[in-house]
Amino acid sequence: MFSEKGKPKDEIFKECKSLNKYLGCVTNPKTGAIIYALSKLTVTSPHELRKFLGASSHTVIEHQLMKLLNKGFVSAITKANPLHDTYYRFWMRMYPTTNKRATLYEASEDTKAIADLFKKRLSEPFSEKTLKRMSSRGISFRRMLEADRNRKEKRDAEREEYAVGVMGACAQCGIVISKDDQDGGKVKRFNKKIYHKLCLDKKLKEM
Repeated sequence: MFSEKGKPKDEIFKECKSLNKYLGCVTNPKTGAIIYALSKLTVTSPHELRKFLGASSHTVIEHQLMKLLNKGFVSAITKANPLHDTYYRFWMRMYPTTNKRATLYEASEDTKAIADLFKKRLSEPFSEKTLKRMSSRGISFRRMLEADRNRKEKRDAEREEYAVGVMGACAQCGIVISKDDQDGGKVKRFNKKIYHKLCLDKKLKEM
């Protein structure tokens, strides 16, 4: 069956269930505070969340994180994540004495959207000072991520440019032969291999 606007009713039902799931976490003071903190920090740990939320123990934070993890609000950063090493490098710079096995958690896009939608309600438990600190920490992380991405793109571009300009290595001396060398007549082919002209001349004389 379809609604008046043509959308399948089962699809509408799923959307309502999804919205109810979000509202349940938003209206819960503990998970709501974590959702907002995560949206600002982007990536965090139970230790850092405890500091910003003023929680009595890590256990309290971890319990709420598991709820959010099961509902898709957050994801744990595992080694399968292509940015795993980048995230942990940043973390060790921020918290040099932290346990290297500490699990980091990342906010989902839904989490950020929900936090923006209910910003006024979710930000109420935090002081202005804490909000500024969380925002500043989040900005630092995103800047690091952008800088890391730019460095990677630059390295990839340099490798590609290098690969385009390289024919291979001389079979005699092992030095890289560029296409410019070929254009200058400094390269010869012999027995399906490439040589510097002088290297091949020397090789042929020794044969």
